[in-house]
Amino acid sequence: MMIKKISLLWICLYFTVYAFGQDPRAKEFFVAGKRKLRAKEYQKAIEYFNKALEVNKVDVSAMGARGIAKMGLKDYKGATNDFNAILQLNPRDARTLNNLGTVQMIQKEYKGAIQSFSRALKVRRHPMLFFNRGISHYQLKQYKQAVKDFDQGLAMRPTKGNLPIRLHNNRGNARDMLGNHKGAIADYTAVINKAPGNDNALYNRGLTYKKIYKYKEAIADFDKVIKMGAKFKEVYYHRGMCRNATEDYKGAVADFNKAIELQGDDVLVYNGRGYAKQNLRDDKGAIADFSKAIELDPNNSLGYYSRGGLRLQAQDFKAALTDFDKIIQLKPKDEKAYLTRGNIKFKLGDYKGALADFDQAIKLAPKSRKGYFMRGNVKQKLGDLEGAEADWMKAGQVQGKKRN
Repeated sequence: MMIKKISLLWICLYFTVYAFGQDPRAKEFFVAGKRKLRAKEYQKAIEYFNKALEVNKVDVSAMGARGIAKMGLKDYKGATNDFNAILQLNPRDARTLNNLGTVQMIQKEYKGAIQSFSRALKVRRHPMLFFNRGISHYQLKQYKQAVKDFDQGLAMRPTKGNLPIRLHNNRGNARDMLGNHKGAIADYTAVINKAPGNDNALYNRGLTYKKIYKYKEAIADFDKVIKMGAKFKEVYYHRGMCRNATEDYKGAVADFNKAIELQGDDVLVYNGRGYAKQNLRDDKGAIADFSKAIELDPNNSLGYYSRGGLRLQAQDFKAALTDFDKIIQLKPKDEKAYLTRGNIKFKLGDYKGALADFDQAIKLAPKSRKGYFMRGNVKQKLGDLEGAEADWMKAGQVQGKKRN
């Protein structure tokens, strides 16, 4: 659920205009179409651009504008055809290359978009083009290339609109993905300093603080996002997890309640609320939450671990055994699960079953002091006193090595 909020592509579409020597009728149709386009009356705009193109088949102004109108109608194939038609006439038209790259980004054709923006940058270096190419690299998880593009965009000191803010926010995201958390926080802070009301940057900075265990700082950022109207519903989940980490379990439960109200049923939220309830000694409520998490995701090993532990604590050994059976099915190399299941079987009097589990635990972790000690106890119950002594001695030797 820790998903960074990116500032989306800069859909700043250009009209490619070659008005010199244009037929007056074509120009009149073009101007009328552009007026409809700005009013977002896309179908009407296309009708006027079609008329302009009937007068002049190579009117790239009408062709480009028609492509933009088609984008408004989500006719991406038609828009692509119009932009490619212009590029047949002028392969170095940076504005049309940008528009084509934008269409490709919308359709998640990021490799094609990178090619289009790269071609445009050979003709004209513009921070917007670096921004869009950086977003494309980011979506392909090519974070180093994304950072380079955002670096180059910022180096040009853009001032237009909120492009500098978007460049910083997305460079912060890419830096965070590369593990450069300090750099990411610096970028988000730069955005917040320029635009204190930017909840996108506050949310992202909170996620990074949470990732590096600075929970108080994360909570402060999430508090501000929530005061702004909590556009990001996930913010309650993340603040709840930070409150769990700072032992504010009542506050955590309140946040998880709100997260469920806004987001509906979610495995992570129920796991988090179950943990908070467990620490508030509401074991019944915790078990209910872990059970709900398991219902939502039957392969949720954390839910089985948590519920199984509570059942074991309540001495409901048979129910605990079913949970740890499932954990081992999901995680057959989990040494701790074998130790716990072996202990449950021991308490149920299934000594042979317990012995098999402790054998497997020791096989997975040959230096498990607990494994040797517990296996010794089982062997004693089975009458193998020599084997029990050997295991208890081994447990002491393993402990001694740890102390050294």
